[in-house]
Amino acid sequence: MSYTQQLHQLQQIDNQLQAVKARLAEISANLVESEALKSAKIAFDQADVTYRQAGRFMTDLELEVKGLQDRIAQNETWILAAKCLYCRSSHIKAIGI
Repeated sequence: MSYTQQLHQLQQIDNQLQAVKARLAEISANLVESEALKSAKIAFDQADVTYRQAGRFMTDLELEVKGLQDRIAQNETWILAAKCLYCRSSHIKAIGI
């Protein structure tokens, strides 16, 4: 192979290398996170924390509501039982027993 052919082949390899380096630089630039993406990730993380806190708060409230419903049901049962006792004692007095 002549000197000029070797020089031409070396120039082609150099051109290919430059093209690969340019493409690598382009890919690297695309991989770097933009400020907007970083801000969006921070906002998402904050919203996720708030969402989880709200979920725990809602669960606590649901448990509290369930406890109050149970107490109301128990009190209603006691009230009905007391009314029945009162009615029976009134009825017994009315008939003279």
